[in-house]
This record gives sequence, C-alpha cells and structure tokens, in this order.
Amino acid sequence: VPFEDAILGGDIDVRTLKGKLRLKVPPESQTGQKIRLAGQGMPSLDDSGARGDLYVTLRPVLPKSLANEERELLAKFKALRSDSKSAKPEKSE
Repeated sequence: VPFEDAILGGDIDVRTLKGKLRLKVPPESQTGQKIRLAGQGMPSLDDSGARGDLYVTLRPVLPKSLANEERELLAKFKALRSDSKSAKPEKSE
C-alpha cells in the first residue's frame, strides 16, 4: 500500500483466488492492519459452493526517494504534528 493511501485512504488492486479485486483502504490505516474480504477465500470442502474469507494485511510502502516539493510538504506536515502534540493540554489527576 503506498504510504499516502495508508494515511489518506485510497483504492488498491488485490489479487484473489478469483482474480483481481479493488480494495478500499480506510484513512489512517496502520501497518499490519487486516481487512476481511468476505467470500473471497478458499472454497468449502463440501458441495455448498461457499467460500471462506480472505484477509489482506496492510503493509505501507515508504518511497525510496522524494522530490523537493514532497520533502518540503512532509517537513510542514511534521511541524504541524509537533505543534499539535505540544498544544494538547496535560491530563490532571
């Protein structure tokens, strides 16, 4: 999963036993998060024709290189995250 899709959400293609399937990645997905694809797994051993579920484990992929504009935007994002962490009120006990 491209890291921007893991953060913002997006659609990816997933290979299943029946072919490709478009999967919606929810925003703020975490590494190792599992998404269940109902009825896309192994066929049942009986003659019912039913299929089990297939689980997709999300593994965000970080870019190996960044353009200058991407680097600048990520630096701004990092600064925003730092500001929001320091602006949180402390919990009193």
